[in-house]
This record gives sequence, C-alpha cells and structure tokens, in this order.
Amino acid sequence: MPSHLRVLKNRKAGHNLGMTAKPIAEPMRVVEVAVYTSMGVSMVRKLIKGGQLPASRVGRSYVIDRHDLDACLEALKSPKPTK
Repeated sequence: MPSHLRVLKNRKAGHNLGMTAKPIAEPMRVVEVAVYTSMGVSMVRKLIKGGQLPASRVGRSYVIDRHDLDACLEALKSPKPTK
C-alpha cells in the first residue's frame, strides 16, 4: 500500500500520528479569558498570536489553560528590568 494511502487509513481509524498535546486542566475559551481578565477579546488573541499566552487550537477556536493564563498575567505584571 502506498504511504499516502496508509496515512489516510490511519487518520480515519483515529490513530494518533505522533502528535501529542498536554491535557488542559482548566480549559477556558477566549471570551471567558477576556471576561476573567477584563481585557478585550482582540487583546487576548493578540497575546496568543504573539506567543505570550500559550493556547491550543480546537477547530477554529483557541483553548487556554487557566494555569497558563495565571502565569502569563504574573509575567505581564512583573516589572521589566531596566539597563
């Protein structure tokens, strides 16, 4: 069987193709993060796209772990060292 057909067969069977993600303990959607932090939805998305807020993609939406959110907020609050 050609390799590209084998991959399609494995996907249909629901096999994990080597892609693993850590489980999210307390998942939050972007809107929930915006309400929780009193930020705008666009600001939350900007933090995700900038890499400051870790998030997982689920379909077309983002899911954020609350522990990662709290760590991000602490990092944003702490003063940046000056030279």
